[in-house]
Amino acid sequence: MMQILMFIILGLLVFPSQFLSIDIILRGLLLSIILIFIARPVAVFLSTVKMGFDLKEKVFLSWAGLKGAVPIVLATFPMTMGLENSQLFFNVVFFVVLTSALIQGSTISFIAKKLNLNGPRKVEAPHSLELVSIGKANAEIIEFVVNEQAIITGQKLKEITFPNDVLISAIIRTGDLVTPHGETKVQPGDILYILVSKQRKKELKCFLNKSKEAVIPSI
Repeated sequence: MMQILMFIILGLLVFPSQFLSIDIILRGLLLSIILIFIARPVAVFLSTVKMGFDLKEKVFLSWAGLKGAVPIVLATFPMTMGLENSQLFFNVVFFVVLTSALIQGSTISFIAKKLNLNGPRKVEAPHSLELVSIGKANAEIIEFVVNEQAIITGQKLKEITFPNDVLISAIIRTGDLVTPHGETKVQPGDILYILVSKQRKKELKCFLNKSKEAVIPSI
């Protein structure tokens, strides 16, 4: 709420007739180009020497340098001191922040994808389950997306040794709701809704996060 209030107050200092003038636009665009394509990359490449980042990661860090409220707040200091051309400084800084937010902020995901730095796409469940109880609940429902390396992948529910106080409430498979039973085989991409007591929640998560490679077959 305080950030919203701060931006509203800062917005009162911007005059559209001055902010959108040719002089401000040209100065702002020039500064934006220098900051985005020269100053920020140079600073990132120098400050990340021997930190283990590869070229793609450094490029992404350079592009992700969003300018926000701090530069705008700093730009108000000349105005409070009544310095000459303080309104010009503020308008230019405001334009640079707006340009950076629009260009860099809206393309971060695109740049990450082009640099192959984005993680695997999370499967979104088309359904949701909620646990409704009176008073303090001693259990909750957690959601788990099954991957190919999960220890439970390919097994029937009756063959899986879950921790105590655990119940598979529902399975979402390719958008359809599957009622689980003992013969149901867990498949990659399944979304499991699991009812578990709070005391067993940590134990269950450790069990689900085990991979097949981590399991050493007994001799």
